[in-house]
This record gives sequence, structure tokens and C-alpha cells, in this order.
Amino acid sequence: MAITQDQLKRRQALENRDSYATVLLAVLIDAFGTEFFEWEPETLRMEVSDNFQAKVPEANWGKIWSLIVALTTNQFYVSTEVYRATCEALSGGNPDFSMFSPSDPEELAWGVTEVVLNDPPDKEPGNNDFSSEVCTYTGLILEQNGIYKPPAPLIFARYPRGNPIMDQETMFSNDPAMFAASYQNQQTLKENIENFVRARAAELQAQLDAVPLNNRVK
Repeated sequence: MAITQDQLKRRQALENRDSYATVLLAVLIDAFGTEFFEWEPETLRMEVSDNFQAKVPEANWGKIWSLIVALTTNQFYVSTEVYRATCEALSGGNPDFSMFSPSDPEELAWGVTEVVLNDPPDKEPGNNDFSSEVCTYTGLILEQNGIYKPPAPLIFARYPRGNPIMDQETMFSNDPAMFAASYQNQQTLKENIENFVRARAAELQAQLDAVPLNNRVK
């Protein structure tokens, strides 16, 4: 049976390795509601195959389930391992729980951004607060990459050895030119990540706008 253009676009979104998790989830919620959050993975795979005739890449399944876990539990906020793996999956990676691999700052910044887009901060304190371990892990990754001013999505980062910006102020207190150069470098590193996130957010919005949904929220 021939499929409509709208059906084709939804299938293509599910099959596109570059689709963002938010877009994938929107297509599935549009079709199944949020009930599928409680389905077994194999059940969802069968339903997607039956309803969309789509061959969903494993990386996209990783994005889908990582975002569902972030929306239905607090593990993204309290477990460093889940936080790391979720950010990697939402960035298109394939997390390996059998071995530890440090995150990229860009992965963390985008992962946090996409989760928060779908799970806005709760007015009740504690519900969306990051644990001390997650905050420190984030600060460690930034520090290891020479980023001493957290970009906006990672403002909660806690540096393991205190405030590295203050250390730089002390280090270059007698050399205003070096301090100015160091400050500008840190500002550039911070802004590069923020620009990266903004560019991805724009891509996500464009993808979402292009997908025909029956129950689009306006």
C-alpha cells in the first residue's frame, strides 16, 4: 500500500541518524502517546516497525531511551554514569557501560540542553538538581579541557580544585597583558561551546518544524 508524504517524512525522521532525540520522541509520542514510555524495548521496536515500516538505527534507539530515562527517573541528575552515557547518546554516540571514557565538553553541554528542553526545571527544589558527583564530574571535564569559565548550559559545574579563574588572577596579577589574554581565551572557549549549542538547537527546531505531526503543540 502506498504511503503518504507525511508518513514518509515521519519514517525518514526515525531512520535519519542525524535526527535529534527530541524529534524522534515527538514522532513516537504523536503516534503512541506517552504510554510507550512503559513498554519493553522490543515492544516499541515492533510497534515502530508495524506503524512506520522504519529501520531505526541503533544510535537513534539510544537517543530515544536515554531521553525517556531522563524524563521518567532522576538518574540523569544524580548518577555520573547515567549522566555521561545520556549526554553521549544524545550527541549521537554509542555509550559503552563496560568501560569508562571521559566526555567531551560539547557532549555534556548539548546533553544537558536537550534534556532541559524536554524536562524544564521544576519549581519544587531538588527535582532537577544535579548531584555533587555530577557537578564535580562536569567541572573536571571542563578543567581537563582548559575551560575555566563554565558555558551557560553547564553553569552548575563544580571545579575539583576550587575556582581556576581566581587562580589565574593570582598567577597574572603582576602582568595585566597576560591576564587580559588569558581572560579573552577563556571567554572564547566558553562562547565557542555556547555557539555550538545554539547551532544545534536551531537544527533541532528546523527538524521538528519539518516533521508533520498530527498533534503538534503550538
